[in-house]
Amino acid sequence: MTHFAGIDIGQGHSYCCVLDTCKPRFIFADERMDLNTTMKWLQSFKKELDGACIDGPPCPNNGALARELPTDTPHNTDRRLTEFQLGIGGCYSTRREIPQEGASNYWMQSSFELFRELSQEFDWPIGKETGKGRLIETHPTYAFKALLGCELRCVEGIQRLRLDPKGVLRRKRSDIGKYQRLELLRQLASESGIGVDDATENRWRERIDWVDASICALMSYWHRSGRADLRAPGDPGEGAIFLRIPSCAFTLDVETAGQHERSSQKDSSGSSSPSSAGPPQNLLDDKKVPANARILRLGDRRPNGATGTDQLTQLDTIDTVISSQDLDEVWLPVGSPVPGDFSKSLDSVSGRLFLAWGGCLRASLIVNDCRVGEEPIEYPYPNQNPWPFNQCRCWLKVERAFECERKDFLVNHGGHWKRGFARNQTSLLWAVVPE
Repeated sequence: MTHFAGIDIGQGHSYCCVLDTCKPRFIFADERMDLNTTMKWLQSFKKELDGACIDGPPCPNNGALARELPTDTPHNTDRRLTEFQLGIGGCYSTRREIPQEGASNYWMQSSFELFRELSQEFDWPIGKETGKGRLIETHPTYAFKALLGCELRCVEGIQRLRLDPKGVLRRKRSDIGKYQRLELLRQLASESGIGVDDATENRWRERIDWVDASICALMSYWHRSGRADLRAPGDPGEGAIFLRIPSCAFTLDVETAGQHERSSQKDSSGSSSPSSAGPPQNLLDDKKVPANARILRLGDRRPNGATGTDQLTQLDTIDTVISSQDLDEVWLPVGSPVPGDFSKSLDSVSGRLFLAWGGCLRASLIVNDCRVGEEPIEYPYPNQNPWPFNQCRCWLKVERAFECERKDFLVNHGGHWKRGFARNQTSLLWAVVPE
């Protein structure tokens, strides 16, 4: 058995590739395929195929996270344990109910079906923990993040993994994000002696889905061959996301990668050009110091204008905006009151916005657009909406987001910069956050 399949899943379709370790090379399907065609294409490799890795879950959650966390937890428990451990939320969280047509996570139904069909056709057990099965799952963005480092911490008795802790990897739909993933694939192929010819390079550049399929194929190869140590956080009863976390993290030259980002009107962080007015300046040690960021303190309420019964917790807001970077556009809902010059004030600090929960900054964002209405407006982009509602008075377009835990920052206290938040200091704040 010398071939390993990687499958990037969508609603009713897939992008497939097979890693042939004899040549060695990547073999790609001619085009996007529906699920029946996917099965036929993979059957053509049946004698050589040793396993497969799918970008999607095998089944709904079984309530493992709700059993592990305290009953009064502020975390969203309707997702799998593996997703909580990696900080995945929104339309990428696997809920307990089977997804219904039209739901933001309906694409998972295709993943459920493909796991079932492949398991039956090839007689492959589904791997839901490290070292088990021949049919496994990964999340391509988190697979790439894992290569760039991992920090471990304990949250309410459960180990969480902060992948790519420096926030190097950019969103995959951006030019710089695609360039980074291609560079990581080249490094992975080189270490394994896999040939990367012009046809492979062209396929990767053609669509990011072929890139995701390729990292899935590599994950299957590592899992079956033992050529790399994998981790699979999660619960064996509901599934795990397989990751390779190397002892020595891979590196990326962000400055070089930034030269490949085709946008003359944005800086290397993806933000809009700062306004000429500039941010306000407050006193620090008798010197005027300009703000370099804004902080949004997350509250208990749903954003103004949001409807429906789903409650959006502070921590789920952070998980959802970070894990939604695979969408073509990511929009963050913000509650009122929101100052009318919110967009200009963000421009003045190069779009740098932090989300705070408790006394810490928990997420670092780059925002490059703002939509505000007197009445609630629809989710601004006609794509999967990761939030539990589709209307809000204010939406922020997020170009970049990563998890952080910063306690070292200054905010405005009556015209002076002081550390931490003042008592009862809420909503949107000017801040100085060290680089």
